[in-house]
Amino acid sequence: MMRCQACVEFGGSLETIELPLPVPKGREVLVRVTHAGMCHSDCHLHDGYFNLGGGNKMKLTALKPPFTLGHEIEGEVHAKGADVPGDILVGGAYAVYPWLGCNLPECPYCSVGSTNLCVSPKSTKFADGNSMYGGYGSHVLVPDFRWLLDFRGALQPGLAGIYMCSGLTAFSALKKVQPPPLAASELLIVGLGGLGLQAVHFAHAMFGGWPMVADMDAGACKVAADLGCLVVDSGDAKACTKAIRAATPGRQGVAGALDFVGAQPTVNLCYGALRGGGTLVTVGLFGALLPTAPLTMHILRQKNIQGTITGTLDECKEMLELLKTHTLEPPPHEFRSIKDANSALMDLKAGKITGRCILRHDWDGVAKI
Repeated sequence: MMRCQACVEFGGSLETIELPLPVPKGREVLVRVTHAGMCHSDCHLHDGYFNLGGGNKMKLTALKPPFTLGHEIEGEVHAKGADVPGDILVGGAYAVYPWLGCNLPECPYCSVGSTNLCVSPKSTKFADGNSMYGGYGSHVLVPDFRWLLDFRGALQPGLAGIYMCSGLTAFSALKKVQPPPLAASELLIVGLGGLGLQAVHFAHAMFGGWPMVADMDAGACKVAADLGCLVVDSGDAKACTKAIRAATPGRQGVAGALDFVGAQPTVNLCYGALRGGGTLVTVGLFGALLPTAPLTMHILRQKNIQGTITGTLDECKEMLELLKTHTLEPPPHEFRSIKDANSALMDLKAGKITGRCILRHDWDGVAKI
């Protein structure tokens, strides 16, 4: 049997249940989860909707309780199908790339390697907690061994899972600033939570310097300032935009702005801070609308707006290679027991967790359902 901390009703308490342990076949691999990161997306899935801004909600009608959350997965191979190669050893430690897609040849996303964008109902991704049991369960059945990633030499055990979402999202967001900035100081990162701080460190490794950052939290700003970032208080959006422009050559603005909040003030700030030809990359899901600006000026200034969520398998491999050659500080994190998953999720919703919470799978006795 496998054990899960399952969502049995939207917004309700997680409950521990037991289910039959899957038997892998073909290219499948059964992974015993050792650590699972908690993502803010888990909060939205647990609620059963995403906030679209303006009082509107996108209800997740395809998601049917009971289901098991968790897409930031690290574990050990427990069993494998007959077609899994011999170098995938039982007991071997891997991170699981969770954005799997349908992998059908006719899929316009999966056929070019962008499985993270696949919206097919045939998708086998872990991210929705519905099509497959996720990382809040003791085991996950990975449908193909190619989704297993060897993180040795790149990450310390216990941290690999969170890089499959938060790390990959930050890395992929930086790659979407086109054309790439000539220096890290031409980048603006808004929102210094776990994702934003990871982006700060990745920017230093990718562009050879510290980016400009903006946040209202004094503690987060001090962390960034101590690293060497130019820090601007985002509390007053107009003054913040003026200060950012004053710090750029010719007061033209930044080449790229990454919004890890997604609230209306932050997305407007990022767009206003861009120079001509600059790119706004939006990541946060706090329910903002697209920035309002005269279309004529948007065209004449040739600004770009790019949404992003997670990244491709190839980008994930590229990220791990970068981590092998650069020692980057991980995001703020704390470890909790899988038995405390419900209280941890409530703390995450209430903003009581800084960075990432990682669940240790230290199960003991549990009642069967």
